[in-house]
Amino acid sequence: MQKGCFLKFIIIFTIFVAVILYLVQNKFDEFFVKPGKKILLSVLNEKWDEELSYVKESIEKDSLKILINEYLTQMKSKEDLTGDKTSAIINQLGTIVQDSIVDAGELLKMRKIINETLKNGK
Repeated sequence: MQKGCFLKFIIIFTIFVAVILYLVQNKFDEFFVKPGKKILLSVLNEKWDEELSYVKESIEKDSLKILINEYLTQMKSKEDLTGDKTSAIINQLGTIVQDSIVDAGELLKMRKIINETLKNGK
């Protein structure tokens, strides 16, 4: 390999790596979180009744769906998905649907966790 070819390769490779790093650091949310959020919302709306068919139909169940839908809509970055508060929301959701009845107290607790998560994110 000639010195000129090697030098051109190093310059082009460096520029390529710089572009990739810039996109990952600054545009990650735009390219991955927004489309991912749309996918999550569509899956939630399509599979909610199918996956939670064992949970008794009630106003609280519909309110829970709306509450989770609003939370997913208001997420702004990847940190919102990976935080401890998000795992708390998932655990609380598991606890709520475990007994196949959604009551007002559980819904209030979930709303409190989501509000704290969104407030801390801002």
